[in-house]
Amino acid sequence: MGGHGALTLYLASQTKQYRSASAFAPIVNPTKCPWGEKAFNGYLQGGVQEANDRYDATNLVAKALDPVHVLIDYVSNGLINKRDSWTTPLSRDPVINF
Repeated sequence: MGGHGALTLYLASQTKQYRSASAFAPIVNPTKCPWGEKAFNGYLQGGVQEANDRYDATNLVAKALDPVHVLIDYVSNGLINKRDSWTTPLSRDPVINF
């Protein structure tokens, strides 16, 4: 499973079966990029509209009522491994903390 799948499974879990999630270079807002539009329109009957609430990590974290514990690893400039955490502040807006 890729980073996108790990994030969406964690964030969409109704039973809270996962305590946290980590991902390496995930696409976190696929409904807003050409890759996601092509994939969702090709695989889902409702296309991007259906995917918005079920398969887009940015939209899922914005709806989260409980604290979100996510670790994201990525490579910047092809050399440096960076690590960020994704949290949900009181404003409910998703924020990436660097």
